[in-house]
Amino acid sequence: MLFYNRFPYLKLDDRDHPLFDDDGAGYVKARAMVEAQKKVAHKQGCRIVDDIVEEVRDLKDGAHEIITEKGHVLKAKKVLFCTGAFTEFKKFHPLKKLKIQVNKRTAAMLRISEEEKDRI
Repeated sequence: MLFYNRFPYLKLDDRDHPLFDDDGAGYVKARAMVEAQKKVAHKQGCRIVDDIVEEVRDLKDGAHEIITEKGHVLKAKKVLFCTGAFTEFKKFHPLKKLKIQVNKRTAAMLRISEEEKDRI
């Protein structure tokens, strides 16, 4: 597999599935992407609520009530959870209790110049 040939020093768990794109596409700046998505959403009439969700409740009519840290209360037909490591730290009742284990793992590929390589 191309990924393992290119990065033989990265040891992945059997459950991990690497995705490697080597066609020069670049990289995604997550924060910049979110800002761009918010800008497009606002231009299309969406109201942006700059807040952190504290709790989500299921309502009897099938909708959901979202309560934020600043006290905003929103009602939505659908909710998309993108919580990452913070899933278990909030009251997201529709998710129920999930078996989540937080691991600290960082992989980085650093490129240095020949001069820097010789220096260190």
